[in-house]
Amino acid sequence: MTAKDLNLDAVSLDELHAFAVRCGSCRCNTKMAKELFPERQPGYRHAADGLSHYAWNKYTAMRLRLEGHVNIAVTYEAICDRIYRELPEWAKGW
Repeated sequence: MTAKDLNLDAVSLDELHAFAVRCGSCRCNTKMAKELFPERQPGYRHAADGLSHYAWNKYTAMRLRLEGHVNIAVTYEAICDRIYRELPEWAKGW
């Protein structure tokens, strides 16, 4: 799977969690970064880290909404928005 095939806003909670776990606990691992960005553009590791952070924050927001904690979920969604804005255009698969 490359970043071009990825839409972290259109996957289930389980799929989002699986992706986040594959990336790593906080930073995306090198193998996954190379898979996401096979062209290895300058900054691809940083972009992969951004996708990892996005996934974890999106997962947290979705879980919080399911638990009824909408106000807290909005905070995590804002973090996702910031991360997405900061991604280079070539890293935005969706």
